[in-house]
Amino acid sequence: MNPKEWERTLAVWLPKVLAALRNSAGIDGHVMPNSMLSEGMVELAINETLLTYRCEFKMRISHFAVLADMRARTNSGNSVLLITPALSQEMALRCRAAGIQFLDAAGNAYLTDGQCMFIFIAGLKTAADDAPLEAGSLATPAALRMIFAFLAKPALINASYREISWAAKVSTGSIGQVFNSLAARNFLATTKTGRRLKNERLLISEWSAGYANRLRPKLERLRFAADNVDRLYQWLPTQGVAAWGGEMAAAVLTKHLKPQQFTIYLDMDVPGALNEIVGEFRLRKDNQGAIEVVQPFWKIAELEVQQGIAPIPLVYADLLISGDPRNIEVASHLLDIMNDA
Repeated sequence: MNPKEWERTLAVWLPKVLAALRNSAGIDGHVMPNSMLSEGMVELAINETLLTYRCEFKMRISHFAVLADMRARTNSGNSVLLITPALSQEMALRCRAAGIQFLDAAGNAYLTDGQCMFIFIAGLKTAADDAPLEAGSLATPAALRMIFAFLAKPALINASYREISWAAKVSTGSIGQVFNSLAARNFLATTKTGRRLKNERLLISEWSAGYANRLRPKLERLRFAADNVDRLYQWLPTQGVAAWGGEMAAAVLTKHLKPQQFTIYLDMDVPGALNEIVGEFRLRKDNQGAIEVVQPFWKIAELEVQQGIAPIPLVYADLLISGDPRNIEVASHLLDIMNDA
């Protein structure tokens, strides 16, 4: 969302959520007078205490990964306030558990100063005309595949359409539209030296949510159990055919995690690839098993930075999707690795 769109969006929704908060809890709030609206700084008056927040707007919260991403990107939930048109009771409870304060247009809220002030309202419904809008064009499968490819291999953004098509598994006809959408959302800069991504942390956030909701559910996935998962720790995936995702990849990248769940991205179209792994580790199908084999949505060889490890944005999304607090903590370390790359 570019700055003007962001300001217009807050101009619409901030008055609604602040009015709803006044109606549901009797709390007054306003945009800080010394702050531009585009900065999203608000002040709430609770009894005799003034609390200041930086707002983060999300049009829709439909998956825990969105909350996990927000938590991973902020060191403290006390100074960041989630603003959203509508939040389900389940997501409100998840926000509270994750320490993410929020307001929505129905009057639902979670606010705390971490000491003696605690407000939690959930279950209120918005009017029909306040229903959140559908996600933008960056949530289409083609856009998600392309964005992933650019985040994983930045040089690809200046490659030919044919090369982008091959690496990201998208049609050449969709590439121009995705570039236009990235530029319109202020995620793409074009200079004399070529294209480059902008606002990458926010883009990774949006991509993770889109992957969880739109792309991952359509991937072929198989789940297995094994009598001895310790053998997996020593396995090096075949280059160009398989890659570790999730906890195992994060353990290799950060050294801060002992994997309990194992995600393997495996090109199951390669003859014998799946049977080889099943036989080597004596895997057996089990819907509750700790080992998940997933068909990759990209050309592994084209985007491989470290042999046997999926690109970091995907590992980050895997950790968020798990919902495991220890994984979400490690996910914040991955953001630092991406920034340093």
